[in-house]
Amino acid sequence: MTNPYPYSPSYRRLNQPLSTSSYASVAAGAGSQSSPARFGALSHLLHPEDDPPTRNNMSSTKQQDPWHATSYLSTKMPDQDTPPSPPLFIRPSYLRNSRHVERLETHHNLEVADFDESRRHSLPNSSPQDLSANIGSATVHRSRKSIIQDYLVRNPQRNSGPKKLPTCWSDIDKWPGLELSAGGTEVKFTGSTKTSDEAASIRSDHPMPREVGIYYFEVTVLSRGKEGLIGIGFSGPKASLNRLPGWEPESWAYHGDDGFSFSCTASGKPYGPKFAAWDVVGCGVNFETGSAFFTKNGVFLGEAFHNVRGDKLYPSVGMKKNNEHLRVNFGSDPFVYDIDSMMERQRDRVKEDINKTSVDTLDTAHDETLLIQELIAQYLAHDGYVETARAFNKEVRDERKPLYLDGDTVSLFDPSQDIHAINRQKIRAAILEGDVDKALKYTTTYYPHVLERDENKDIYFKLRCRKFIEMMCRVNDLQTTDPTPIAPKAVGKLPQKMTESNGASFDQQMELDDQLHRESHAPIIPPMPVPSPFNPEIRFGDLSKDDRMDEAPDSFRPSHSTNSESLLFDALEFGQELKEEFSSDPRPAVRKALDDTFALIAYQDARESIVGGLMEGKGRVEIAEEVNSAILVSLGKPSSAALEKVVAQAEVLVDMLSTDGGAGAFVNVRKDCLQ
Repeated sequence: MTNPYPYSPSYRRLNQPLSTSSYASVAAGAGSQSSPARFGALSHLLHPEDDPPTRNNMSSTKQQDPWHATSYLSTKMPDQDTPPSPPLFIRPSYLRNSRHVERLETHHNLEVADFDESRRHSLPNSSPQDLSANIGSATVHRSRKSIIQDYLVRNPQRNSGPKKLPTCWSDIDKWPGLELSAGGTEVKFTGSTKTSDEAASIRSDHPMPREVGIYYFEVTVLSRGKEGLIGIGFSGPKASLNRLPGWEPESWAYHGDDGFSFSCTASGKPYGPKFAAWDVVGCGVNFETGSAFFTKNGVFLGEAFHNVRGDKLYPSVGMKKNNEHLRVNFGSDPFVYDIDSMMERQRDRVKEDINKTSVDTLDTAHDETLLIQELIAQYLAHDGYVETARAFNKEVRDERKPLYLDGDTVSLFDPSQDIHAINRQKIRAAILEGDVDKALKYTTTYYPHVLERDENKDIYFKLRCRKFIEMMCRVNDLQTTDPTPIAPKAVGKLPQKMTESNGASFDQQMELDDQLHRESHAPIIPPMPVPSPFNPEIRFGDLSKDDRMDEAPDSFRPSHSTNSESLLFDALEFGQELKEEFSSDPRPAVRKALDDTFALIAYQDARESIVGGLMEGKGRVEIAEEVNSAILVSLGKPSSAALEKVVAQAEVLVDMLSTDGGAGAFVNVRKDCLQ
């Protein structure tokens, strides 16, 4: 019997398509008249974020756990009383540095967010367009079945996302007589075989992705028959499931009754010891070398197969005797064998090969060191770090001065002579300090038409939303230091138009979100204050004329009141202004952004809420980079620095080299080169 269902679904966010850029498109760079597009590859150096990126409603403790696995979504439809849960994600410890798994986890977080949104829609009288909803009758939920169906209908294109990792045995891709338990990680044979060649096999829910370089899993023999006819290995989707893996074409396995290895044939070869009950057998595939190996109770048994080929290879096990019982570990628990060290040795070998490669031929006029220094200097100037660039240039000249006996010195770009670099630096500094009013004042004064361009209207919208977020940050910080409740009194002063347009109080939205939060068992994230951003230099020399713009009119001057109730009322008034300004924009993304932004009002400590991520400092960095890029494009300059383009080109090349499990699968540009 061939595989009737090569099951490997992976989903995709509808409004955020994931595509791979070609090398040529990245190498060409952005044109001066094109819309600004930052690669953002280096921004994390100034404001590092949690690694890997996580959403606010996920526990940072669990994300740091190398064996972290989120909740389980069965391929079977659970009964009505079972609380709905998002799809499963497992990050094996040995893949903690894998760029493919980083992308997979980011994609999974989007799935979780969409799943939560589907659950929100499933509650009575809830609407994505309202800041709050009447939940007085929200005591009876729709069944889990209808919630999952709603999720799948709303996200039909998820199958084009990153290739997923195996998480459990498939309840479809198996031979009858095999029963699953423990969330699909245990399989037991309860049937019978009629002939000596007949057996029962099963494959995992997803194939092993080549993009990880090496894939490894372990199987514990919980019980076995007297003969121990159990096979552990991997197979393609066409391998028959009524025979042990290894006996069929496109299947490879290590058998416990005789210790032989079988490669696509019923004729095996002596390989390792027999295995019995409670033995732990590991199986690994090195896609770079095309080889496979096995371990037994943490001991490496050597390579069993070479020239392993196949587009999709699934972990697979098979057994012949009744009550034989196996448990698989795809990475949710620690492994017995030290696969982490094997992976690190492989990564170190690839790094060594990279370090041996010379880049002198890339620029024959300069040596490698000077080429790197020029890239750094141009990056600092491009992003407006005027004083840092000036100090860096001076240090480079002083360092290399003894090398130029004829009096010539190395010449790097000096941004201190570029008035636009100084202006952009001031705008960036204002945003990073949270002073959006000052940033808008500088931008409209120095570059009055930049934010009016059609391609930059979204940047203006984000700046306005950021102002509201900064106002709520101040309110939140004062409220958390003074536990005296102020919300009822302040909300009583809420502008009438805002309360009427929302149709209900913000307290109801908070109750609704908290209800979803409790049901999903999401841990509460401890308060995380916005970190003081790296403040670019604010000494600009003799700029007294420009400095007078700090004395902005009242319409641009932020409130400095220390009364949290007064600050909250100011924020509500500005929120009404913001809502009216963009009420005619029909785009769902704009409405969603406004809803998320206004939801900050609903919480006593918004940093701990499900929308607390909006208050993190990285939001300032992102909008500062977008504004900086927009200004550069308006001046006819590239929106990205040369160093960022080099990083982006490296990412694309690594992608190309990792597609078939090549050396690129062991490289993570961000972790290996930028940290």
